[in-house]
Amino acid sequence: MTATEGHEERDRPPTTPGPAPVLGAAAIREAGLNLALITLADCRGLAASLADIVVLKSFAEVTPAQRLGPTTVEAHQALFAGLLPGPVADPPVPESSLPVELAGAGYQTVGVGGGRPFNNQSLLAGFERFARRPREAPDQLEALRREIDLENPFLAFAYLMETGYSREWGIADQIAAAEQVDAALAWLLSELPANTLVVASSDHGVCFGEGNCWGEREDHPAHRDVFVSCFRLDGGPWP
Repeated sequence: MTATEGHEERDRPPTTPGPAPVLGAAAIREAGLNLALITLADCRGLAASLADIVVLKSFAEVTPAQRLGPTTVEAHQALFAGLLPGPVADPPVPESSLPVELAGAGYQTVGVGGGRPFNNQSLLAGFERFARRPREAPDQLEALRREIDLENPFLAFAYLMETGYSREWGIADQIAAAEQVDAALAWLLSELPANTLVVASSDHGVCFGEGNCWGEREDHPAHRDVFVSCFRLDGGPWP
């Protein structure tokens, strides 16, 4: 018996091949919008679909998707280029940068995250300020909010580590962690202006015993399994 008995991958809805969605800096600027990018570390799309994440689901559907890259660094390089998780894993990454382009347009660009991936300078390009805080989501989100001047346009990013894989975990533990992160997001989203785009997603998945595999296995289908939720806080159209 595996930790995921009753939730096998064959029970997941199939995805249809197609291009990854793209979010462009020019469209954000022209619409006069802010941007909040939120990543739940290692969070399986399966865990997100089973979790009672009432805050995110109150704004938009939480959709199964495929990872943007096989590592946290590569996934965020794609995310910061404007790609959003879609039906195809590891899509080609365009030569663009939301942090760099929005900073050049006068946006504040602030981030918070922890772990070795955010020692990589390629992920920090364009960020005016980036706080390394590998703690619980409420602490990380409070630190991020302190850095944002709500009177001026911004790009805010958070890499939330509570969902990050632990050797003692089964999928039920990640589900519980996703629910805790979701509860913490309620406060941040209530603080942000209505004209804010939000993209919540995961960088990659992990194995919870499928085929006796545990943790990060980049060649395993479970590692490609992520989620994405995209919405405007004011309910307006996506640019």
